Amino acid sequence: MFGPAVGILDRAHDLTVEAMGLQGRTGETTFAARDPMVLALVEDATALIELAGAQTKLHPVSGAALVEGDPVPTARASFAALMLSWKTAQTLNEFWSGVASAARETVEVAQQVSPHIVAACTRKTTPRTPAFVVLALKGGRGNPHRLRLSS
Repeated sequence: MFGPAVGILDRAHDLTVEAMGLQGRTGETTFAARDPMVLALVEDATALIELAGAQTKLHPVSGAALVEGDPVPTARASFAALMLSWKTAQTLNEFWSGVASAARETVEVAQQVSPHIVAACTRKTTPRTPAFVVLALKGGRGNPHRLRLSS
């Protein structure tokens, strides 16, 4: 299950942790789906939380279709480590899961017209994010058309 999360972050200064008197204490947080969605990059989001010193349990994996209330990852660590990592991990997961969800919806609509159709995506992405785009597309059952002009 969970082991103790110890390390330099247990001594980190966080105003919220200090204001609430939570220094040196551990806590647990669980991410959950607010709406139906296709999960993407949850392994990467979980890795960010673990880098901060948390022990995690990964529930579903990228590409899984979730319904409202389904748990995503659960993390246990010092409150300092949780405060340091959870928002970045949440944002990473929310954004790319949105891409995966849109890709899955596009694929499903296209396949209603032609069951063997391939839904491909343009290579035009936000700078420095092609790897994330590919992972999100694959989670949504879409296909990258190509990653760069040389492809």
